[in-house]
Formats: sequence, C-alpha cells, structure tokens
Amino acid sequence: MRGLKAIYNQAILYKYVSKDLYPFDAFKVSKYRIETTKSAITKSDIQKIIELDLSKNSTKQNFQYYDFARDIFLFSYFSCGINIVDIAYLKSENIVDNDKLCFYRRKTKKLFSFKMHPKALDILSKYKDSL
Repeated sequence: MRGLKAIYNQAILYKYVSKDLYPFDAFKVSKYRIETTKSAITKSDIQKIIELDLSKNSTKQNFQYYDFARDIFLFSYFSCGINIVDIAYLKSENIVDNDKLCFYRRKTKKLFSFKMHPKALDILSKYKDSL
C-alpha cells in the first residue's frame, strides 16, 4: 500500500489526478506494518558459498558470471554489508593504506570507513585491473 500511496502522491504532484480525489486521507498505512523476524546467514552457509563448485552445471561463459556474482556477494558480506550500488561505484581511490575502504554511501551521503577483511582484499585483487 505504501507504494500505491507514493505513486498516487506523484500523480497529484504532476497534475495527473486532482487532490480532492485523494483516497488516503483516512487511511493509515503504518497501522498495517508487520514486524518480521530478523534472520542472518550463518557462517557455515557462507563457507558453503565460498566452496561451491560453480563449474559443474554451467558453461564456461556462465561460469564467469556466476563466479563474479558470488564474488560481489562475498565482497559485500566481508565488507560490513556494503550495498551493491556502493560496490558498483567503488574506485581505486576508495582504498586507503592498502587495506582500508573509505567511501560515501550513495543513498545517505554518509562517510563509511573500515579496515577490510583479508578475504575482501583477495576479491579486490582478483579484479584490481577493473577498478
């Protein structure tokens, strides 16, 4: 419902629909919010992903894509859960002192800085020519 409300608000803003037809005046989206239980991936699951043999069920070309996707996922995991958008915009200048990652979060513009996990550094070295 939040999405529908947001779209309707945009329609009013761009004058596609009149504000007097607004159906959400008496409707509160927040009362339908349901808390979900948090669940995290286990270390043993991460180890399974690391050790997964991707070559079994893939062609040589698909293997490269699967391997890259796994590397991006693992890099995010080993780098404090860095968002995929922030990974996409990383440059070599974001790596300080060979083991520290400093970047501004795209969404919030907040500065993040942390020492990278050795396995994240291994993934970076694999793609160093792409940075």
